[in-house]
Amino acid sequence: GLNALTKDAHIVIDDASMLEDTATKAYGWQCALPYLRAAAEGSDLLTKLADIVGLWAERTRNAQDLRYLTPYDLESPDVRGMREMLEEAMKDEKLPRLAMRQLSHLRQILEPESLKDRISYIELRYNGDLYIHSVPDRIGTFLQQNLYNTYPTTLLIPPGSAENLEEILPKGTDVDLQPPLEASIPFQLSYPEEMRLENLIADPPEGKTIILMSSKRSISDVFTKYDKELEERDITLICQGLSGGAGRMQANFMTSEGTVLWFITPWSFEGTALPPQSVDQFVLLNLPFDHPSHAVLSRRAEHYQNAFTQYSLARLLHRLFRLLRTFSVFCKTGADALMLDDRLFSKSYGKDIREYLGQFE
Repeated sequence: GLNALTKDAHIVIDDASMLEDTATKAYGWQCALPYLRAAAEGSDLLTKLADIVGLWAERTRNAQDLRYLTPYDLESPDVRGMREMLEEAMKDEKLPRLAMRQLSHLRQILEPESLKDRISYIELRYNGDLYIHSVPDRIGTFLQQNLYNTYPTTLLIPPGSAENLEEILPKGTDVDLQPPLEASIPFQLSYPEEMRLENLIADPPEGKTIILMSSKRSISDVFTKYDKELEERDITLICQGLSGGAGRMQANFMTSEGTVLWFITPWSFEGTALPPQSVDQFVLLNLPFDHPSHAVLSRRAEHYQNAFTQYSLARLLHRLFRLLRTFSVFCKTGADALMLDDRLFSKSYGKDIREYLGQFE
């Protein structure tokens, strides 16, 4: 995309809080074994290649769900043979674009030189599928080389986050901070310390409520425990992973009458699209920290002397901003946003989070 821009272009990124994740995906390489096998149908060479890659990945990961690649892994005769087969397979101009993309990414991942400044790993997903990934270790360096040093760039950042952008704005980046934009806050933010999930179920607020939980498993537990009870009380319960896809859940949420409770993860909620003035309450049960063993983020955390404060907490604040911004798009004027995580008061960093959220009160 950047290659198509003129030298006079000015780049505007309207949500810098997502820039680390989106740039990581853009500069990442991925080979999904299921896709590679699907692309191999009808091709003896690709079928053989897919089989060899699958065996190599299984042997290399050695029963680990997540296995980081090392130079030793990529210098074996098997890998050299795979690279030769890849070169031969990619000469077929009739290959579908998706297949060519998978092969191209795999070829880049299997080059020993590619391990420099990158995080490369084999991942076994919960459904048994194998994926091979490689992403830049320091994404800010890539952005600096390919974006900031080439085009004038404007980043719209979350309020109060100018000091928490080191991962996308490495030291040495020429930065000019502009005054913040003003915006009205359509919701009321509060911290009811005594309220728990059980209170919400026993006495749910009237109207339509969106409740964020940290995982699909916890949402499934809510469905198993309360679905029958709520149905008998004529309360609509919508649960991510158990009430259809995103479109069906959104439609059900909007068309249901009376009291409606929609349980969804923060990561899925960010992509929710609802009509304006359609939601009465927003409830955050758990602070949406990244998983500590995330394949990429756990490695990037090693860049910092104090990984929690300088990296994990900064990413949390950015996500809280996005969640409240999403809610503000379709909440009713004067709607309630309730923050229920005990850590907001029991942990020392809870005060810092409340001070940050104070901008939205």
